[in-house]
Amino acid sequence: MSQLGVAFQRQLDRREFRVRFGHARLRRSPTHYLIPDLAVIPIALDPAAHGEPKALDAFSAPLPLVLEI
Repeated sequence: MSQLGVAFQRQLDRREFRVRFGHARLRRSPTHYLIPDLAVIPIALDPAAHGEPKALDAFSAPLPLVLEI
């Protein structure tokens, strides 16, 4: 998983995307979340990129790539 994530990080523009390993939370309902092994997150959706480093990253919008290994 980590090798795949590193490969994605090398290929993606870091000004546009973040790659998260095992800690992005995808909101499936108000009370249920999925934590994928790897997720590609657009900067526009990343709270840490907008000055909120302690914000919980719980995404309800579709993401470009979500992987379960």
